[in-house]
Amino acid sequence: DERAHEILTEMIRSKQDFIREGARQISKVLAGSIVLPGQSSAVVEQNRRNLMLSTLERMLSLRYVSFFQSLGLDQLRALARGCEEFAATEGQAIIKQGEISYGLYIIVEGTVRVERASENDQKVVLGRLGPSEVFGEISLLDEGVRTASVIAESPVLLLSIQRDALLLALEDDPQIAMTMLRTMAQRLRQNNELLQRKLSDQSDNFADHLS
Repeated sequence: DERAHEILTEMIRSKQDFIREGARQISKVLAGSIVLPGQSSAVVEQNRRNLMLSTLERMLSLRYVSFFQSLGLDQLRALARGCEEFAATEGQAIIKQGEISYGLYIIVEGTVRVERASENDQKVVLGRLGPSEVFGEISLLDEGVRTASVIAESPVLLLSIQRDALLLALEDDPQIAMTMLRTMAQRLRQNNELLQRKLSDQSDNFADHLS
């Protein structure tokens, strides 16, 4: 078993894509199907999550995102190679409102909660996101602070795209920018409607209390 692990580790470090991806697929099969003595199913699942995604798997994850559906295979491959993987545990804050960071996140597995703190420090849940959905695009484009916090509601596997990698993709296909702007406009409209309902509910509750 130790020797097999050493061989797979060397294959994963190979400079050739097909060797690396083959080794990762073999590792995933082994991690998902073999339970060592005293090892729980939770440990097996965590080991599976810790294995790196292949370039092909990253490309498929990107392909399902509306932003990147118009990209060709070569463009998807280049963007996939520039992605970084990130795993979060349940309850972990992936990004925090007010902080400065420029990563765009794509959800591969799990669900997250998007929330914003008001002036009186009350938290308003703006929505929940699942696989193939993205967040963090606003700060990525304008280099401003994060406008909301994103909390993992389950164990989450994410792909992160940094600003430089996305700008290269935008140069190849400017249509991505239009799709991103359309998606952001829809979210902004939904968030404004949600906040308006929250304010209306608070006003009604205050009026009821006075009466």
